[in-house]
Amino acid sequence: MDGLEQLAAALLNGAPDGVVVSQQGVVLFANAAAGSMLGYPSPEALVGVALQTVLEPEDAREMQRRTELMLKTGER
Repeated sequence: MDGLEQLAAALLNGAPDGVVVSQQGVVLFANAAAGSMLGYPSPEALVGVALQTVLEPEDAREMQRRTELMLKTGER
């Protein structure tokens, strides 16, 4: 990791809220709060997991809808 990645990881790891970074629906990074919230022994255990498998179906649909909107319009 370079310096900026290390800083970002340190900030996200210290966040009290669950934070997950994914690409194409696969977890690339999760902080400790996310791992705990989702019942994983460590945040690293979430890396490589498909978000669809850890989210409730309604939440997965909402994530998909919001992602598509963001990609189409740039709106967040």
